[in-house]
Amino acid sequence: MKKASRILYLVSAILGVVIIAGYVFAGCAILANGHLLDEIIKQAGYDPATIDPEVFKTVVTTVAVVIFASAAFPLISAILAIAGTSKNAGKGLHIANIVFGALGGTYVVILAAIFGLISRNRE
Repeated sequence: MKKASRILYLVSAILGVVIIAGYVFAGCAILANGHLLDEIIKQAGYDPATIDPEVFKTVVTTVAVVIFASAAFPLISAILAIAGTSKNAGKGLHIANIVFGALGGTYVVILAAIFGLISRNRE
């Protein structure tokens, strides 16, 4: 169980890095291509010409900031997953991995943490 937990922690750390890269890419794409939001506004049935440009810039910036902030939980989850691969990982670290894995969307780390808790209780 301990070896399976360590392998799953490594897989989840790699997955966390991929998720973070996706968030960063999406945030940069929205900041670089504000006109994409024009298309979304048109599809919603509104005329983008009636929106104040300053308000539009604020909305684009806010959306990008929210996307970048959403990358925080996968980042914390990846860092904790790397810490979880150590041989002396405690129960608190496994529980923290469960919490941040659920918040960050890296569900492999939850399985790794459960395996880690089970192997820790068998000792």
